[in-house]
Amino acid sequence: MQPWDLTEHAPAENDPAEAQQCLTLALQGGNVGLWDWNIERRTVYLSPEWKQQLGYQDYELENRLEEWEQRLHPDDRGPTLAILNAYLEGRRPDYKVEFRLRHKDGSYRWILSQASLRVGRDGKPLRLSGCHVDITERKRSEEGAEAARRHLDNVIERVSDGFVALDRDWRYTYVNKQAANLFGRRPEDLIGKNIWTEFPEGVGQPFHQAYEKAMAEQVFVQTESYYAPWKRWFENRIYPSPDGISIFFQEITDRVQAERAARENAELLRGQNRALELIAQGAPLEQTLDLLLRSIEAPATAPSSEEARGRPEPSVEERDAVVATCLAEIVADEGESFRPAALLYQDFGVRCRMRGVSDAGLDLAAFRTRLSLARAGLYAGIGEDDPMADAAREAELLPEDSRGVFLLIARAALERAPCPPDSEIARVYGTHSTGRARRLLSFLESQGAIVVRVDLRGGRAIALPALGWTTAVDSSSAHA
Repeated sequence: MQPWDLTEHAPAENDPAEAQQCLTLALQGGNVGLWDWNIERRTVYLSPEWKQQLGYQDYELENRLEEWEQRLHPDDRGPTLAILNAYLEGRRPDYKVEFRLRHKDGSYRWILSQASLRVGRDGKPLRLSGCHVDITERKRSEEGAEAARRHLDNVIERVSDGFVALDRDWRYTYVNKQAANLFGRRPEDLIGKNIWTEFPEGVGQPFHQAYEKAMAEQVFVQTESYYAPWKRWFENRIYPSPDGISIFFQEITDRVQAERAARENAELLRGQNRALELIAQGAPLEQTLDLLLRSIEAPATAPSSEEARGRPEPSVEERDAVVATCLAEIVADEGESFRPAALLYQDFGVRCRMRGVSDAGLDLAAFRTRLSLARAGLYAGIGEDDPMADAAREAELLPEDSRGVFLLIARAALERAPCPPDSEIARVYGTHSTGRARRLLSFLESQGAIVVRVDLRGGRAIALPALGWTTAVDSSSAHA
């Protein structure tokens, strides 16, 4: 392939007709109209393309300055002539202006006009030559975009939600009136400012983490968070984009408080109904009324949902510590072993809520297991690697009311401690009778769970065959 030779296809220097034809084609293809104003001779030239932009044939318009001036839009006439005069007088460095000219059909076309000036030796203007470019379609697109923006602004300003937009540097790019009212600031005072500089108390709050997540992962995030510095609840809907995030938010404090009141009333009603059921089942009246009293007092003494959400959610370790504390308190209560497990479970839930843990993570069956461990002194529970985990699995094979006693013995055996006395076994078993305690040991032995050994002095040791553990001999008292 031969390279393209520009000189071969360029018009010959001695062929002005061909050169003019090339210029005409370029002007027509680019929709550019030329004009020339010879100020010295007081003549004007308007090219055919200039006239066609306004819907006229070349012969329909005279080459007069008035043809341009009288077609200027009334709103543009004054500013445009002022710019022209300022350029001619040397008060402007260039002539570049946009205005509207009346079309033959009565409509107006947007025109971009640019020109250069030739001056004489005395500095007076001699000749102004320029061009017109029809930019009507561009203007329509801009006006359409502007109208859409105004419409969006109107929508955003009319919604009841607060709305803000942040760029990737966390600077405000938009703040609607509702948001400004909630902030107690004017929108113009926030635009361009960094959100964390303007509201440093928000750093570390739940919504801060939500904003970071939406920005970093480009995912929609919706949160309901308590903003502790203002003591108010807010719902946030966060929409990401490559340029930043947009946030719709509203205060929901009244709604959250109403929901909380409804939950507390429902909880109180459940506590009352449960107390009545326990009374009907023959549970001790004193302990049942104590549970009812705790249910009534819990909403007033427990941390409010606002306070709870105003600080970080309890970690697993913190929750487990509360559970262990509550179990220890229950086991330490005089007479707890004589109360039904269901009643103790209700009491346990109240105690946890009073310490800010609304969900202890234990259903009734799991609570029974933890209660058995607590009665054996294992308040914090046991892990899978803990040797007592094997004992807990063995205990699951026994009747529920005997599991605590089995675990009490197993712990003593694991620690090579003396066998628990009858009084301790009776307490864990839920009886005042040491005779019943001894009968329970006989039952466990008949099941193969333990082997009781009594020496000649009456000292007792208990072996657990499945585990291979044996307690030390308890010689503090004789056993019948």
